[in-house]
Amino acid sequence: MEMGVKDSRDRFRRVAVTLLMTFILFAMHSYAQAVEPQVAAGGGHTVGLKSDGTVVAVGDNGFGQLEVGSWTGINQVAAGSDHTVGLKSDGTVVAVGRKYSGQLEVGSWTGITQVAAGGRHTVGLKSNGTAVAVGDNYSGQLEVGSWTGINQVAAGVRHTVGLKSDGTVVAVGWNYDGQLEVGSWTGITQVAAGGFHTVGLKSDGTVVAVGRKYSGQLKVGTWTGITQVATGGWHTVGLKSDGTVVAVGRNNSGQLEVGSWTGITQVAAGGRHTVGLKSDGTVVAVGSNYSGQLEVGSWTGITQVAAGGSHTVGLMSAGTVVAVGENSNGQCNLNDWHLYGRKHKLLWMRSSDGRAVLWRLNEKDDRESLKSYAPPAGYTPVCYHQNGDKTGNILWERTSDGRAALWSLNAADTKTGITSFGPHADLRAANFHRRSDGTGRMLWHNEATGETILWSLDKNNTKTEEKSLGTHPGYRPLSYHDRQDGTSRILWVRESDGSAVLWRLDASDVKTGQKIYSYTGWIPISYRQNEDSTGRLLWVRPADGHTALWILDGADNKTKVKFYSPGVELTPLSYD
Repeated sequence: MEMGVKDSRDRFRRVAVTLLMTFILFAMHSYAQAVEPQVAAGGGHTVGLKSDGTVVAVGDNGFGQLEVGSWTGINQVAAGSDHTVGLKSDGTVVAVGRKYSGQLEVGSWTGITQVAAGGRHTVGLKSNGTAVAVGDNYSGQLEVGSWTGINQVAAGVRHTVGLKSDGTVVAVGWNYDGQLEVGSWTGITQVAAGGFHTVGLKSDGTVVAVGRKYSGQLKVGTWTGITQVATGGWHTVGLKSDGTVVAVGRNNSGQLEVGSWTGITQVAAGGRHTVGLKSDGTVVAVGSNYSGQLEVGSWTGITQVAAGGSHTVGLMSAGTVVAVGENSNGQCNLNDWHLYGRKHKLLWMRSSDGRAVLWRLNEKDDRESLKSYAPPAGYTPVCYHQNGDKTGNILWERTSDGRAALWSLNAADTKTGITSFGPHADLRAANFHRRSDGTGRMLWHNEATGETILWSLDKNNTKTEEKSLGTHPGYRPLSYHDRQDGTSRILWVRESDGSAVLWRLDASDVKTGQKIYSYTGWIPISYRQNEDSTGRLLWVRPADGHTALWILDGADNKTKVKFYSPGVELTPLSYD
């Protein structure tokens, strides 16, 4: 073998999900079809395709595999071990990440209908049934130039597989274990490429497999009634038409223990674990739980699952995403993802009775509906924060004694709980923000000393740390919001002229820069950071109550403005 045992196992686990995603995400979508949100799990990163054709990514960025922020018009994504590939609606392809072997050299591709990402190579299926490939060609895995009549491609660690329209299969690349011996296959409807084995699903529901067999991952000869196959690190999984599941191969972590599963509609195979999506939207998982990748028992409303090397991802029907497992690179930090497009909310205070009025906005930030809340005795509303699962929080303060109350709201914006803070002499609550990992940040201002204080809260809203951000005469803190990369922003108002001052903070909440915005006649109210690194800056014009929402790009530059005219009785408090 050209790879050592340890190297091959490590790489196998990192690209396991690529092999599954080749079948799940790419085989049945052409570039002429509408965009459907998708998730893909790479070796150490997670990729999400949004309904508007943009892409988000979190996790390991050692080779730039997360640099997808500028992508538009995408309708498929593929996550390799160290690179990310996007298929555009015009049939062209973009790619970021590791490039040493040339796997990103897709700039000249046109007419592509499907992409697949292998260990160090990228494959594209063209609309005329031919295929193209770039990257590592040490084993000949790029030698697809003579292929014709192809309607699906799959990429393993060092081999490439093509399913032809007549049900036969072709394969090129590394053949040490016989993973290319597909010449006799007929009646195939789906193919999956494992790291060192190849699996084919036949039209009659039986399965064939060739390649490495040391762990028994080829023992599929007795399977019948199969509708989907998935290849994991050292195991093969089949979904049956009756909703049950079968699995063969290595079982050292219990990844084959699927015999009791019922009602399954999709399967995913990771490095050493197996995941099943049930028809009721819940999820089951077996195998290695070393990193918590099996902790899916509470998931509901799931429509798609993906399995990475050591993490598991679920796409919810609302377009939000959940993940469990290995998170050393932040590949599970996707609570802020809204793949169907996030609907924001705008909180106001009604001056006549002090009620908090929550506007529900559509994707264009126009009001759809509203809900109002009577204030607790002596309290006034401060801000609203929307969580990734569509629950939310309203922060209230009682100026008489510095007490703050944090309301928890469910997805229907109904109060479900209260956390109280204080009283705190001279302290005034300025803002609350829930981070993607479920912890919180609470911003305070000391009216007596002018000091600004940032609290860190755990998932139960208990203070775990208090940090002073210093005293800044003439400036008042308005809001705090963090970014996907771990940095954050604090918005201040300069009281002398009403300018907005946006601080940039590093992951340790140390100031690294700032940007100042002036808007004559207007006063800044709040700032919100989106998951795509763009921002929203809310202003009010006290003279007539008009409100302006600035849309900022990833460099904090204003790109456009949206105006609201609610009247002088409503005062804006926050947008989230």
